[in-house]
Amino acid sequence: MSHPAAAAARVRAPAKVNLSLRVGGRRPDGFHEIDTVFQMLDFADDVTVELLASTRTAPSVELDWEGPPVAPAGENLAVRAAEGFLRLGGLARRVRVRVVKRIPAGAGLGGGSSDAASVLRALSVLAPDAVPRDRLMEFAAALGSDVPFFLGGAARARGRGRGEVLEPLE
Repeated sequence: MSHPAAAAARVRAPAKVNLSLRVGGRRPDGFHEIDTVFQMLDFADDVTVELLASTRTAPSVELDWEGPPVAPAGENLAVRAAEGFLRLGGLARRVRVRVVKRIPAGAGLGGGSSDAASVLRALSVLAPDAVPRDRLMEFAAALGSDVPFFLGGAARARGRGRGEVLEPLE
């Protein structure tokens, strides 16, 4: 499979609210069972992802951030999403992620999860055959409970399990 030397995609990373939320018992993986209704909002971060030329060394991810800092680059979900995509796809490429941050951290609006899902969506466009959809959704769930909702594409969905079992709603 061949990829262009450099390509870019810009994606909106919307916030979300939980219209309802029931928290159940603790699961064997340490998370709680939930039953929620996610709703995307118009309020969003902007994420631009560039897939750059192949490297002779290990794949690498650069982060360019505008807005209030939220996490060191190594802990940032957008960076972890890009690193995981490269690993899953076996791509020896460089990725540059630029986030224009508007969604406040820690507000329950899913900003970090949305940024991560936006990176995965952008990389799926830039390298469409690299990671099968089912593996991408499994990886999204491993990144965070809200990431599959943002990756799924529905503006409203019922989420169960940790939030990864999704049912799109009208």
